[in-house]
Amino acid sequence: MKVYMNTQELNAGVSDVVRALSQKSVIPILEGICFLAEDSAVTLICTDMSLRIETRIAAGVTEEGCVIIPGRLFAEIVRRLPEETVELETQDNKIVIKSGRSRSTLQISSAQDYPAMPEIGDPTEISISQNAFRNMIRQTIFATTQDDTKPMLNGILLEAEENILKLVALDGFRLALRREPCNYAGSCSKAIVPTKSLSEISRMMLDSNEPIKLVISKTHIAIDLEHTKIVSRLLDVNFINYDSILTKTFKTRVRVKRAELLEIIERASLISRENKGNAIRMKFGGDMLKISAVSELGSVNEELPVEIDGDSIEIAFNARFMSDVFKSLEDEEVYMNMINRISQCVICPIEGDAYQYVVLPMRILDAE
Repeated sequence: MKVYMNTQELNAGVSDVVRALSQKSVIPILEGICFLAEDSAVTLICTDMSLRIETRIAAGVTEEGCVIIPGRLFAEIVRRLPEETVELETQDNKIVIKSGRSRSTLQISSAQDYPAMPEIGDPTEISISQNAFRNMIRQTIFATTQDDTKPMLNGILLEAEENILKLVALDGFRLALRREPCNYAGSCSKAIVPTKSLSEISRMMLDSNEPIKLVISKTHIAIDLEHTKIVSRLLDVNFINYDSILTKTFKTRVRVKRAELLEIIERASLISRENKGNAIRMKFGGDMLKISAVSELGSVNEELPVEIDGDSIEIAFNARFMSDVFKSLEDEEVYMNMINRISQCVICPIEGDAYQYVVLPMRILDAE
């Protein structure tokens, strides 16, 4: 194999695919990059058997071939190459990497046993704009967690029905739900996608309103982003019946200015983070929200004018859980719906149903 490539394009491609590189795998071949040179391009592939990323880069191919190159070491070498072009040539069981006066060699292995692309049989296809899908991921992924005892919390539920796509995430203390129009006319389709996979998909999507196609089978989801393909295994678990968590009634509805409330919460968190629960107290009454936090190091008290419909209420939340929600949103104003101090708060838009966020309160004592 012998190829000539643009160094920056190779570095960008390697940086993308190594995100799916297996670390300390019991299968050594998965710690390498599959490097396929044919026609006038090079295809780079990495997989950990759960996530697979492959990208295609234009190249001058004078001799075709396919080998496995040590992944992380190759990425470090390519990142530091001195010139705009790089030449790669296999010689026996090595690959020679030349760029300007730089010359490196790495051991290679046969690609004969490298895993093939998973087959996506009997797929469901959903079309949605890249910007919309990327925003949906950004506005839900923070509500996931990594808990080996509850694998359903390690992924995000993707649910499509009647031209509406939903993403739902929860971690036991909060829930995030986003809805967006999509092109899908089939019956209700559900899949739980690992958090890591959606994070990588989001990172690679373009800042574009051009549509992308989500291809989903019973076991995998695949997305084709022009020169890059991403395939992820789905989580084989049952998701929580989240509809039962979304309270439809409330006794207190508060209309708040999102950005101003976020600023206050983040200031209060400078004090509250010194406590184990990172608790901030919110007291709604008389069209005013009073926020306070106390720790051994000090205290903070702030006020914000709001519109209150219903009963006065005093309730406490984890400051980070609240700030994560308000940071993810862009609306100028939102509703906070509550029943009492021990029931969840549901945050939703002033108009429409594009999102719903549920945050569980913390127990507070009257004496505090």
